[in-house]
Amino acid sequence: KDKLQDKRNFYTVTLRNVGGLVMPIILRYEFEDGSQQVVRLPAEAWVKDNRTTRTSLISAQRLVQVELDPQLETADTNRDNNFFPPRLEPSHFELFKSGPDKPGDNPMKSARLREDKAREKAKVKAEKETQVKAAQEGVEEEDTPDKKSATVDPAGEEEKKAATPTEGEEPATQSFPADRTSVNPDE
Repeated sequence: KDKLQDKRNFYTVTLRNVGGLVMPIILRYEFEDGSQQVVRLPAEAWVKDNRTTRTSLISAQRLVQVELDPQLETADTNRDNNFFPPRLEPSHFELFKSGPDKPGDNPMKSARLREDKAREKAKVKAEKETQVKAAQEGVEEEDTPDKKSATVDPAGEEEKKAATPTEGEEPATQSFPADRTSVNPDE
């Protein structure tokens, strides 16, 4: 009667060797409270029968899920039968179709992209600060009469002056292909 009053949970997991290759058994048990336990059984678990084997688990928590080979350490090609209760994993085609921005994204690549964005934001912020400082210094320089303030030529006036001919100079000619040889306003 004492054994029947025990509050612990007893589980037996039966495994089938579908592929025929004898390998170690790696099981991850997930419990109701969210905790997990990984159990590793050597390949000798298949000694008595290479088609089926059993393992037992006694736990104070209720078992929610069992997963075979959670870290993909064995040569299992079909992971659809590695879960209890059964669940389907997305196929390679579905993962490809979901694209790089989806949940199957490479975490290292995502981290690098986040770092690049942070660097870019810092660079833009630093440029704005230098522009503000330069503008403040420019205002201060204009206020003092003894310092000459640098002028910026936004319209390119110096280039226009250089392009116009001075007295005694011939105007520049423009050459065109084949039918027109030159264009000169004085001709």
